[in-house]
Amino acid sequence: MGYYINPKTGTTKQEWLKRYGDQMPASDILCEMAESPTLGIPVCLVNNRFFDAAAILYSKKEFKEFAADDGRSKEFFIVNIDAVKQGITDGIIPDFPNRWC
Repeated sequence: MGYYINPKTGTTKQEWLKRYGDQMPASDILCEMAESPTLGIPVCLVNNRFFDAAAILYSKKEFKEFAADDGRSKEFFIVNIDAVKQGITDGIIPDFPNRWC
């Protein structure tokens, strides 16, 4: 199981990402992370039909799994690392950005 953003009550995942993240196409995420891996952490907002998930893409492998076309609607964001740490309510984020280097 991965790591996910779970905002405090009263804020949806969409609202949280629009407030703290910069939305960009998945193809741009790889370029951004290659140029500046400390810029932020990629997050993917995934529509799972019955609920949305905001997955933290903490490695290239995790990114590629979420970037694959599997029929689900997805939006990609780069989010400041401090905001991500505040948005996690169910665990500790893995070492970052070393997994992108």
